[in-house]
Amino acid sequence: MSPGDAPIEWTEDGRPRSSLYGDAYFGADDGLSESRAVFLEGCDLPAAWAGRRSFTVAELGFGTGLNILALLDLWRREGPPGGRLHLFSVEAHLMPREDAERALAAWPELAPLAALLLAQWPGKRRGFHRIDLPESRASLDLALMEVGEALSLWEGRADAWFLDGFAPALNPDMWRDEVLQAVAARSAPGARAATFTVAGQVRRGLAAAGFEVRRAPGHGRKRERLEAILPGQGRDPGPAGPVAVIGAGIAGAAVRRTLLALGVEAVPFEAEAPGAGASGNPAGLVTPRLDAGLGPVARLAAQAYLRALDIYAGLPGAVISRGVLQLAATDRDAGRFARIAASDLFPEGTLRLLDPAAASARLGEVTDRAGLDQPGALSLDPRGVLEAWCRAPSAGRIESLAPTDGGWRLSGPSEPQVFGTVILATGADLRHLWPAAPILPVRGQVSWVAAPDPETPRAAGWGGYLAP
Repeated sequence: MSPGDAPIEWTEDGRPRSSLYGDAYFGADDGLSESRAVFLEGCDLPAAWAGRRSFTVAELGFGTGLNILALLDLWRREGPPGGRLHLFSVEAHLMPREDAERALAAWPELAPLAALLLAQWPGKRRGFHRIDLPESRASLDLALMEVGEALSLWEGRADAWFLDGFAPALNPDMWRDEVLQAVAARSAPGARAATFTVAGQVRRGLAAAGFEVRRAPGHGRKRERLEAILPGQGRDPGPAGPVAVIGAGIAGAAVRRTLLALGVEAVPFEAEAPGAGASGNPAGLVTPRLDAGLGPVARLAAQAYLRALDIYAGLPGAVISRGVLQLAATDRDAGRFARIAASDLFPEGTLRLLDPAAASARLGEVTDRAGLDQPGALSLDPRGVLEAWCRAPSAGRIESLAPTDGGWRLSGPSEPQVFGTVILATGADLRHLWPAAPILPVRGQVSWVAAPDPETPRAAGWGGYLAP
C-alpha cells in the first residue's frame, strides 16, 4: 500500500476513522482539546520554548494534521518573539486532502491555519515534503514513509515529541522498541515526549530508550496518559549568523533565500554583479537529474526538483514556459527513461515515456529517438530569481579566505571581515578561494538565435539543450 492509500470511514459523530487500522484519528471528546491536553501540555508547552530562538517538535502520526495546527495556534499566540518553529512529522498513509478538510472543519477557530496547511497538502509521492508556513514563522517536513525509515533519514534533533500513532494493539509497528530507541537518538537533551497511551509496552520502551516516564491524568474518557523526559538540559543554539555567501548567481541567491527563511542573517558578496557568471544566461532549464539507480541520491534529486518547481512558480516573471522533452542520447537511454518513469520517485504524470513518433510530435520535428516528456519542467529567466533573492550584494572580489579565531577572515576591496560561517557559491571560480577544491571547470558554449516562428519554441534536451 502506498503512502497515499488511507481508506477513511466516518463515524456517526463525524470523526474520521482508518479502515486500515480500525481506529479513529482522535477521541470522541473534542479532538482539539485532546491535542492540547495530551500533547501541548504533555510537552510542557509553551514553557519549554520560553526564550528560545529555535524550537523543534517531531511527531509520529500526522493524521489529519490536527496536532500540528493546535501547536501552530499556540506558537502564534505565545511563541517567543522572533523565534522559529521547526516541525517534523511521519505518516505512512496520508489521507486525501478532502477528508482532512472535512475533519478539520469541526474547529472554525483553526480555519486560517488549516487553510494554509491544506493549500500545501502533499500528494501521494513517497518521501519528504517541505511545507513552508512563513505566516507562523514555521516550516513542516512531512515524511511519507514507514516510521523506521523516516527516523533513519531525518537528521534533526527534537525538543519535543508527539507520539500519536494508532493504538499499540492495532498498530504495533509504530511502538516497537527500535522506533522508541530512534526517537531517543533524534532527541535533544531535555527533550519531552507525550502520548495518549499508557500501554506497558510503550512505558517500558521509552524507559529502555533513556526517558524518565510518568503517568498523568488523561483527557475525557481516558483516565491516564504518558509524559516522558530525556535527561539533560535543553538549550538554544548560539547565534547562527551572520553568514557570508560569496557569489550572487542562482546558487548564492538560493542559499541566501534559505538562510533568511531560517531567520539567519546572510551577507552576500559578488565580484561584479548578480548573475555575472553562468547565471547571466537569458534562460536555463529546470529539469530533474535522471538516475536509474533509484537510490538515495536519485530520491534526493527528485525531491529537490519538485521543491524547485514549487518555489520558482512563486516568483513573478521568472518562469518563461513549462514543459521540456529529454531525448535519448544513446540506445540505453530509452530503458533508463522507462525505469525512472515507472518508479515512485515522482508523482504520477511528472514523467512520460514517448516513443519516437510521439517524441517527434511533441518536438515539432522528426526524430528517431525515444523521449522523456517532463510537462512540469521549466524554462527559467535567471534575472527573475536574482531580483527576488539577491538584491544589492556587497560589491568587490574577495581575494583571500583564511581561518582565524572565531571563523574565517575575508579580505577584499574593503577592510577584512570575519564570519563564523562562509558559503562559497562561486561556480568555476571556486578554486580561487579554495585551491584544493576537487572540481574541474568545463567550458560551455551558448548561442542565441531569433526564432522564425512567433510562437514560443519548445524546450528540449539531448546532451545539449534548447530553451526559449
